[in-house]
Amino acid sequence: MSLNALVSTLSGPVGECRKYLRGHCLTFRGHASENPRLPETLAESKIIFIGPPGSAMRSLGDKISSTIVAQHAKVPCMPWSGTGISDTMLSPQGFVTVPEKAYNDACVNSWEEGLEKAEKIGWPIMIKASEGGGGKGIRKVEEADKFRNAFQAVAGEVPGTSRFRGEGARLTSQDLPSSL
Repeated sequence: MSLNALVSTLSGPVGECRKYLRGHCLTFRGHASENPRLPETLAESKIIFIGPPGSAMRSLGDKISSTIVAQHAKVPCMPWSGTGISDTMLSPQGFVTVPEKAYNDACVNSWEEGLEKAEKIGWPIMIKASEGGGGKGIRKVEEADKFRNAFQAVAGEVPGTSRFRGEGARLTSQDLPSSL
């Protein structure tokens, strides 16, 4: 994919990117700055990207996968629906990836499954959609009888998400600010 096509795809129409790049600094925000193709395509055009390489974005850009990778590296993590899951592997391109089974095991796919994991983690917990962002798809739940409604509210805020972390729900046990 050409640089013009990539930037246009990620950031909307920008015209002839190359003529503006010489001696200038472009900033990318949102989806563009999180897309692993951006630093790779810029490098092909001999443009320095200040930020993580595409390989790191691929390995760590997903909330669930990144936590599994952190657990594999023995980084202390708050208890969550995927606590103890640390299976990783290297792709043929050398990227750290998480096997599908490990990923699926870390996810919560129903409120009943989420409630079961929340009881093991302890209250309060956070329910976090595995997709989305910007404050959407997250709820603090203080007790079991409020879990189902909170889980369904999170699912409704992030259409199309079928997985939750309990943070698929990412359910965390650490005390959280009461303002949440």
